[in-house]
Amino acid sequence: MDKYYKNPFNYIGAKYKLLPQILPLFPSEIDTFVDMFGGSGEVSVNVKANKIVYNDKNKPLVNILKNLDDSFIEEVETTIDYFNLGKYNKEEFLNCRSFYNTNKNTLSDREKAILLYCLLTHAFNYQIGFNSKEEYNMPSGYGRSYFSPQLKSKLEQYIKRIKEIDIYFYSEDFHNLNLNQDKN
Repeated sequence: MDKYYKNPFNYIGAKYKLLPQILPLFPSEIDTFVDMFGGSGEVSVNVKANKIVYNDKNKPLVNILKNLDDSFIEEVETTIDYFNLGKYNKEEFLNCRSFYNTNKNTLSDREKAILLYCLLTHAFNYQIGFNSKEEYNMPSGYGRSYFSPQLKSKLEQYIKRIKEIDIYFYSEDFHNLNLNQDKN
């Protein structure tokens, strides 16, 4: 693979820069690849395998990945407009964050994925983070973070890649993930 797909948000521990070193260590033929601690998903979407099992314990992150499809970007842009999110709109970011945290138990998984992605794209260093109450708690990325054309392009490419591969998303503690074991 000449080109690597980069995740459409920042994630601590992401492996994008290490992919040229990691991927050559894998077998040339993989039937099922299991990414037990998937994180950003960069290894999962870049590995050559017939089937990919991605798992991460971070349920809100996995929910975003599960919801990436053709209409995701349009819904993100509509939500950004609705909340008036922008590079210099700190108060609007805080209002959106408050709305997400206050309503996360009544929103659909799709709505949570869209809102959280919008928050990520306007948060400090584009990061995902939660407090002990499971509230999104990243500060505004005022003056730095926004849904830029480059970020939109990364998201488009990531969605395209997910559609090309046979990938399954799970959010389980790795001790509880039940996989049918096979030799490959």
